[in-house]
Amino acid sequence: MATEDGFAGGSGAHVETLIEMAAGASVEYACLPYLRATRDELRTGTPTTSIDPDMQAWWRTVFGGALTVMQLIVAEAIAETREHPDRARVYSGLLVFVEALARHDGDGHDRALAVLKGARERDDAVRDMIAAARARDEAALAAAAQVAYDPALVAELDAGDRVDAGEVSLPLPRSARPSGEDYFVRDSLDRLVAFYTCWAQRAGWLREMVLDNERWKAMSFRRAGATFDIRMKTWVFGENLLTFEWPAGTTATRAVRAVATPALPPVTRARPPVPGAAMRGPLGEVDALLADGGLVFAAKGDAVWLIDPAARTSTLFAGLARGNPPASVRGLAADGPDLLVRTSVTQLMWRIDATGAHTRITLPIAGFVRAFAYLAPVAYFACDNRILAVVLSTGEATELGTLPDIRALCARDGVLYVAAGGAVHALDLATRAMRPLVTLAKPVLGLASDGAGLYTLHDGGIGRVDLATSAWTQIAGMPELGAGNYLAMGREAPADGIAERAIIDSARLLSYDAGGLWFSERTRLRRLALAERHVTSLEL
Repeated sequence: MATEDGFAGGSGAHVETLIEMAAGASVEYACLPYLRATRDELRTGTPTTSIDPDMQAWWRTVFGGALTVMQLIVAEAIAETREHPDRARVYSGLLVFVEALARHDGDGHDRALAVLKGARERDDAVRDMIAAARARDEAALAAAAQVAYDPALVAELDAGDRVDAGEVSLPLPRSARPSGEDYFVRDSLDRLVAFYTCWAQRAGWLREMVLDNERWKAMSFRRAGATFDIRMKTWVFGENLLTFEWPAGTTATRAVRAVATPALPPVTRARPPVPGAAMRGPLGEVDALLADGGLVFAAKGDAVWLIDPAARTSTLFAGLARGNPPASVRGLAADGPDLLVRTSVTQLMWRIDATGAHTRITLPIAGFVRAFAYLAPVAYFACDNRILAVVLSTGEATELGTLPDIRALCARDGVLYVAAGGAVHALDLATRAMRPLVTLAKPVLGLASDGAGLYTLHDGGIGRVDLATSAWTQIAGMPELGAGNYLAMGREAPADGIAERAIIDSARLLSYDAGGLWFSERTRLRRLALAERHVTSLEL
């Protein structure tokens, strides 16, 4: 009899009896898979593979404890009824008790005691348990439905790829990159928790935090008998590692969301005359870049090329007259319909008008020019460590200030923005007052502005400074403003795509035009559509 050996050791006979009762019941028992796994382990002497190893390890402890506690419940029933329950009732009470443990039902003691006393039938007690669990789930879902989430978080649920696993279709954060069966994500752990909590509430899944600290998060999800887990942990280079744990036998696949390439802006600039027909073919790395009115001017050596992005053609637009010493192009700017060309000869610039005529401009400056910007009618130069302003029509030159390691200039709306190393400064052109705007971890190689934001180009990323708040955010490229660590590790990813999906490496020469940023990268010309945060490439 079970009462005589006190359920000692969880023997195979006890487990087999419980399996027979649960398998022949009129309701579904959640403990049945665990009982069968325990029987297999007792028979073979090795851990089962039919149940998740972590869950079965938990069950071994639970079941052993249940056998001990059940003796106390039997004794309690005898004390209350003055009767010794028969064998069938003892096993029925034990089955109800372990079912309560499997379902995390807090009334397991009282339910088992009622069965031992004859006040409840075994399967009816389990039905009560299921009804109580359903009521708790409905209450939890109703409470979750009242929570208001950040609209940006809700919108992101449909913005990225998805993982499909059986009846589960799970969203991935937009920045998620696959690595085997795991994903690298540029999001904080807390935001990942909020992301999947928001998804669970909208999709009708119950969520439970099973691990929560600064470095690790684990969440368990269930709905109508289906379960899965998500684990998150801190990683390197500003990313976190996201892992999905599915029930045994589940096949998970990633569904890549198709993203339409944003349309290029229309050409609004008058097409200047060119000496030859448009051609297709490689242009190679360029030395200067200007996007204006839907067209792009790119300089290589002593030649300026006109690029029509929509037609994917490049046309030789102008060549510099060979002088002594010879000059090559080092900067481009638009002055209405004219094109300003800064050359490698410090004192020499050219103006090319709408007819293609060249006019020489002599600059009253000396030294090495590191950066150039133009805001009519003044050209600005970073000459050594000095910031110089030159009125092109008169040649009048003024020194506006000094900064070490100046790498880029951008003039917009009465302000000259100066990138010096990783710091960006704002120089008010009316008052000549200079203030620091933002300091970043890596040097700024290029600047551009659309009036509301200032965009910073780095070797492997593009960021945006909100000019109203001075807050900086990376908007494209891999984490930490660089892709080199990923390329060195041999990770392959689409060259183009949205935000972090676009790998940027060795980027140079930034120019803003019509809602997009054009930048050069080795032998490619690339455009970041700002509204969509989508990067598209053109081969040069």
